[in-house]
Amino acid sequence: MNCPNCHKEASPNEKFCTACGTKLHTQFGEGNPSSESHSDHTNVQAQPPSQQASQGDTFSNQATTFGKGFAQTCLAVLKYPTSISQAGASGFGHGLAALLLFSVFMPLAIYAFIQNMPFFSAFGGVSFGDIVPEVFLMIIITQAVVVGSIFVSLKIGKVQVAFKEVVARYGGLMIIPTALSLLLIFIGFVNITTLFWWTIILICITSNLALITAIYSYASKKAQAGVDLFYLPVIAQFILYLVIYFYVEGRLNTFMNGLFEMFGAMNMF
Repeated sequence: MNCPNCHKEASPNEKFCTACGTKLHTQFGEGNPSSESHSDHTNVQAQPPSQQASQGDTFSNQATTFGKGFAQTCLAVLKYPTSISQAGASGFGHGLAALLLFSVFMPLAIYAFIQNMPFFSAFGGVSFGDIVPEVFLMIIITQAVVVGSIFVSLKIGKVQVAFKEVVARYGGLMIIPTALSLLLIFIGFVNITTLFWWTIILICITSNLALITAIYSYASKKAQAGVDLFYLPVIAQFILYLVIYFYVEGRLNTFMNGLFEMFGAMNMF
């Protein structure tokens, strides 16, 4: 049987889709999904507490199923990274989750590293609010621009592509940098400076490879017309670097100036 939402193949014993978390209607199910949804909507006020609790359990089961599916995707990508290069729009949720986790892990790693630097530790460390929210915002904006630049470059190359599919493929490939960023948090806490910066470099390399691989995964869909596939990663990176130069770099300079001011204030004591 297939999921009614994303059409991914599922076994008869599964109650929820491992790709998108949609409740599956098996041969022993309740019948037409649309009529069931309409019935739930019209009778929501009349539901007893037991049925409302059951709906809460359904959401919990969906979240659990999605989490298990995401974990399986992570393991598969870590073992065979290019396996995600054929992902469709049904993998949008997993791709988005990977990008969000990367955007959370990186500022936490930077905060852990700065917080445990001997100089800052001597003055009581730095505030969580001074670093994490600003870095998170910069990274999430950068990731959104990367996805947008991939999508635009593919459109320039006259490739038939859906935005959710781009998120699924690029986000799936970003599972490797996300795993490295999780490792970086530990390195930041133990404050191994050389290893920290080498891991940062490795994250930058694998992130760039994710962009290139996501574009090249559409080689079979590329029409003869339009810009050659070779130039599409160049176009995507050019768009990305323009945004970084005009927007992210400005925010980064403001952030660094704030740190330097904090550093100067500490030197006064």
